[in-house]
Amino acid sequence: MSTGYYRTEYYRPKNGTWGVALKNGSWDGMIGEIISNKVDVGVSDFLMTSERMAVIDYLPPLIDTGQRTYVFIRKSNYNHLEWDAYIFPFTSQLWITVAATLLLITTCSLVNWVTLRGKLVYHSFLDNISVMIGIFLQQGDSALPRYGSARVIYITAHMVLTVMAAAYSGALVSFLSARHYKLPFTSFQGLLDGRYRLGVLQGSAQFTYLYDSVDPVLRNVYSRMIQPELDKMPVNITMGMERVCKLNKYSFMVELDNAQGVMRKLHCDIVKLPQTVIPATMSIIVPKKFPYRSILGKNVMRMRRTGILQRLRNLNIPPRKEVHDIQVADLHLGSVLPILLLLLAGIVTSSFLLLLEMLFNLLYLFCRRRWDLFLARKIKYPSNRLYIKIPSSNQVS
Repeated sequence: MSTGYYRTEYYRPKNGTWGVALKNGSWDGMIGEIISNKVDVGVSDFLMTSERMAVIDYLPPLIDTGQRTYVFIRKSNYNHLEWDAYIFPFTSQLWITVAATLLLITTCSLVNWVTLRGKLVYHSFLDNISVMIGIFLQQGDSALPRYGSARVIYITAHMVLTVMAAAYSGALVSFLSARHYKLPFTSFQGLLDGRYRLGVLQGSAQFTYLYDSVDPVLRNVYSRMIQPELDKMPVNITMGMERVCKLNKYSFMVELDNAQGVMRKLHCDIVKLPQTVIPATMSIIVPKKFPYRSILGKNVMRMRRTGILQRLRNLNIPPRKEVHDIQVADLHLGSVLPILLLLLAGIVTSSFLLLLEMLFNLLYLFCRRRWDLFLARKIKYPSNRLYIKIPSSNQVS
């Protein structure tokens, strides 16, 4: 692009990187192009580190592009049993309300039963309670009450059940379908517990950021997890992400966009730790002692104040969708296993009770037959015979 005052040419770094310090003291990427005077200015998402600021200068940040650096770990494939999944759809207050509603309707039914004793279908106190509980458990009933008061109670119970069942079913399906992955830890502090190893590209901005940090936690991360394994650090992003998949409990620190570009080629699921974020902003870098630094800086600040930069951002950079660690997927066995085990326990319990009833009936029939035989023998062969003397006809007066 050219105007009447100057001509602008755009270049792309050969390796397409921001730039890292090499062992011979030189730099590659965009920073290397600036230092070697191949280009005058560079624009991209940059982490400001002391190592970079020693060789280049930064102008005021242009915009926040949403570029972030995270620590990534492998997502476990273990599906734990969600025993409490069938309680979570309702809060504890709502469960108490449901129980209080059941108790209130049952009390009204009992009062109605006492008032109309002998006139309702269910004449037993326990039968009346069982009917109300059965309604809340979606049990049908062929017998209907004859009186209006009892029918109102029945209709109220069924309406409350319909609303409660619809709300519970919808909340349960949503809860089971949205998988909330439980991270082993979420911050740099949790990374220091020694369970995981940490990898980072040596000489990268993330490496320098940890090295120069004044935060005690980040300093401990560098001294305890980075410094002892300097010669074992991955040489590129692909190697680091592959180590996360292949090695047990290995974490890797890298920019989110670069990680997402590599994730498509991996054979495992990787998740980011939300509280290990390091922000980066889009800025212009220039060589040291650049003669137009002050002019460019003033114009950048003026464009920020007037909203021009924000408008350019909205026109050219699509809004970033926030990525949450929630997956909507088919239900796995761990989600439905509790209800299946509960159903199995009910079948086993009912079968056991049925067996006991059958044994009890057999024992009852056996004892009853023995008792009947005993009575029959006692009547046929009485032990104490009763003799009755019948007078003859001559003796009858």
